[in-house]
Amino acid sequence: MLRIETAAQRFGEGHLSERIHFDSMSSFERLGVAFNQMADNINALIASKKQLIDGIGP
Repeated sequence: MLRIETAAQRFGEGHLSERIHFDSMSSFERLGVAFNQMADNINALIASKKQLIDGIGP
């Protein structure tokens, strides 16, 4: 659980490459996978926004 908490805190601080890695199967693995998917989706949205803004620019 501490890994998930730490990763969420770091991601919230702007470390957008933060991901959760598990050494073995655990009861928190599904939560970690969901966090990683959320982080990937947020990064994709940010990249899409940047691409859109760059296309509109001067």
